[in-house]
This record gives sequence, C-alpha cells and structure tokens, in this order.
Amino acid sequence: LPAGTWGVFKANDGAAQAETSSVSMSAVAVNPADSSQYRIQAQTTSGSYLNVSFYQKTATGMWTYLGSDQNPYFASLAKSSSPSISRLFVARNAYASKTSYAFRAVVTTPSGKKLTSKIVLLKTK
Repeated sequence: LPAGTWGVFKANDGAAQAETSSVSMSAVAVNPADSSQYRIQAQTTSGSYLNVSFYQKTATGMWTYLGSDQNPYFASLAKSSSPSISRLFVARNAYASKTSYAFRAVVTTPSGKKLTSKIVLLKTK
C-alpha cells in the first residue's frame, strides 16, 4: 500500500491450505520501471509455499543462486484463485553482451518439496 493509506486484510479462515502444485516462469524482460534492470518473474498456482528462489547459468556454467522472493501473499476478494507472482530484479550491466543465459525458479513448499520451473532463456545483445 502507498504511504499514508490503509487497507484491511482478511485473516486466514484457519483451514489448512493445500500446497502449491506448480511454478512457471515468464520471459526475462527489461524492467518497465527501470531500464537498467532485468525483471525475472515466476508464477505459482494457488496454494501455500515458503519461497520462490531464482537461479541462472550460462551454457557451460553451473546454476548460480540469484535470490529469493519471500513476499507474503494476501487473499484478494476479487481473484482469490489467481496465481501468486514472485519477482527478482537484476542489473543488466551484470550480463555479458552476446551471451545466452538460462533461468529457472524453484519453489519450496511447507512440506519441503521442491518444484522447479521449465528453463527460460535470455540472449543478451
């Protein structure tokens, strides 16, 4: 919420929420709010999870941890079944030109299960 405003959040009704069952990634894109960054974004199906971690690698490299999005999610009365969106922003100048990078997201569920997205590719100019 913007500073100086208020909102009302609905508490969980106490029923156990099923764990999320999948994660998918959007194409890596330039952040529309800051062109010096790439936006890495993943969506999970409705359900509970602990965090979404993001990883990258080059064609010959190993997977490198970029960071996690651990935002709490709140029920929306309008779209309570909408997917949760997790994002990470990285500096574009950290990526070599004319290089291909692979990205993936990994969701950790409350039971400790790891769900991995399909790989998304980025070819820098």
